[in-house]
Amino acid sequence: MPTRRLAALPATDVTAEGAVVAVPVVSVTLLEDRAAVVRKGRVRLSPGRSRLRIPDVSPVLADKTLTAVIAGPAEASVDDARARRRWLPPADRPEEVRKLEEELETLRREGERLSEDHERLDQALERRRTAAQTALAEMLEDAGWGTGPDEAWVRRHREALEAAERLETEKLALAHRIEDHERTVADLEARVAATREAAGRRAAWIEVDATAPAAGEYELRVDYVVPAACWRPAHAARLVPALGTDAPAAVSFECHAFAWQATGEDWKDVELRFSTQRTTAGAEPPRLETDTLTLEARAPQIAVSAREEAIQTTGPQPKVAKAARLPGVDDGGETRTIAAPGRATVPSDGRPHRIPLFRFETEAAVEPVSMPELVPAVLVKSTQANRAQHPILAGPVDLVRDGGYAGRTTVLFAAPGSRFDLSWGPDPEVRVRREAREVVHERGMLSAWEGREQRVSLRLSNLSPAEKRFALRERVPVSEVEKVQVVPDPKETTRGATPDADGFVRWDARIPPFGTEKLELRYTIKVHKDVVWA
Repeated sequence: MPTRRLAALPATDVTAEGAVVAVPVVSVTLLEDRAAVVRKGRVRLSPGRSRLRIPDVSPVLADKTLTAVIAGPAEASVDDARARRRWLPPADRPEEVRKLEEELETLRREGERLSEDHERLDQALERRRTAAQTALAEMLEDAGWGTGPDEAWVRRHREALEAAERLETEKLALAHRIEDHERTVADLEARVAATREAAGRRAAWIEVDATAPAAGEYELRVDYVVPAACWRPAHAARLVPALGTDAPAAVSFECHAFAWQATGEDWKDVELRFSTQRTTAGAEPPRLETDTLTLEARAPQIAVSAREEAIQTTGPQPKVAKAARLPGVDDGGETRTIAAPGRATVPSDGRPHRIPLFRFETEAAVEPVSMPELVPAVLVKSTQANRAQHPILAGPVDLVRDGGYAGRTTVLFAAPGSRFDLSWGPDPEVRVRREAREVVHERGMLSAWEGREQRVSLRLSNLSPAEKRFALRERVPVSEVEKVQVVPDPKETTRGATPDADGFVRWDARIPPFGTEKLELRYTIKVHKDVVWA
């Protein structure tokens, strides 16, 4: 039987801590609620196995997403990659924390003194109230015996009431002081907790075990995903020239991305990409269930209700089902990735940082329009096309008009080449007033129909010395059932205007300087006796 001997293994170049290498963040892909980070750097390896340490990484990185790849003159391999974390307490308590704790202790002692003063006031107030009640009882007893009130008891009752009133005032003022003091103590406690937290910090690093057949310089790439990062689109539009000039109107449109991150690592001079991919939106096949068909008796009455419906138009813009729309970035149903034109820096401060994406200029058709049912004003609207190669994502738009900031509006998803509208605010020189009322006509003895006459009155006023022209729109309901009919009344409607297939009535309003105009709209909704309004 051979002898069993214990021998030491051959020494390797892997140390407990590993060699610290510089592998900075070079690119970041921001998603709706997280970010994919890529680090790259050149490292020098010795033959055999080496352990590399990448310091100052995000402590909140997802360990299961951590991957490492190494490439170089020889076929090197990564044996393992892992994240390490450690809480680093301060070497000694900072002077600021000590001063805040001393101030907090002083405030707490002052709070105890105020509470004792409040309790003493309560006791003194109770004694004064008891004395006033005793004096009043004595005076009532004397009155019961037919004798007049003693002057001493009257004086004591009055003094007790005056003293009680003074104590009530002092107690109320002291209660306000205690409330302010408690608020000050709470704020200082929050400051102390924040300062203590800032005194220490949570550190994280990545350890990579790599094996190289020969010495040389290799390129190391590390990928991982971090939470606490997001982005949202934002835009800015400039109208040139302003409304009322002879030159053709144009719109300069800029698309930006606001990026937030509080991951614990700063992204300095990195390539940024913004994606609409939703990694958390999982898809599951529908359940197969039995579909049972049953017969139901027809209801004796028809229930009718009104609903709002957007008009769908054809064009290059893709259609998105409303039920499938998720909160967040609207990408038109297709995942989009937009790269920033240059490098950017996003520190880990939790604040929004504006990153320019792309811009374009396009001609615009500018016209004033009024829809009094929605907004009783005349709005300046521009219609233009998306001339960029990327789609415009839904988001807020900062408006610049007449050389200054004009407000903010929103824009919906607009595919490349599609047209979209922007509202530039109301015209302050035009007033619009809308009045709507309903007149119900009783059903006749030989008729099964009931009429509901709708009367809409629009009063327009021009407060400027120039003529105002704008398009005005009203809408009429569109019936989808036979037993509900909508009958326009062109004789009683201004200029005999009638609704189109979608139920919209349009006028071209022209108001003289400092003039007024009145528009009338009449139509009747005829309802059969079998119809019930839901």
